[in-house]
Amino acid sequence: MARNTGGGKSLILRQIPGSGVTIGPILHAIEQRMPVAARKPENMDFESALAELESLVGQLEQGELSLEQALKSFERGVQLVRAGQQRLGQAEQQVKILMQDGDTLADFKPAEDEA
Repeated sequence: MARNTGGGKSLILRQIPGSGVTIGPILHAIEQRMPVAARKPENMDFESALAELESLVGQLEQGELSLEQALKSFERGVQLVRAGQQRLGQAEQQVKILMQDGDTLADFKPAEDEA
């Protein structure tokens, strides 16, 4: 979606999926530079959440965080674990649905070229 700003220039806007909200390039840039910890775990992909969790565990294992920082990191880790478990549960459910027709997948047989 583009909007004319009056000076002949177009401002490119981006719609946030599923929200009906449109943001401009400045807000998009801010969103991309947000610290990972500021993002909600349920909105992160599994791999990003796992990487952040591994980083938090490393920081906690070093033992150099203040008590307050350690508690915040621990709380964030719990949120990441719960979101990861939910994602894995969803993936498991998808696999179960795909496997309902039988316990095993059929062998792959490539189409033969008819020449």
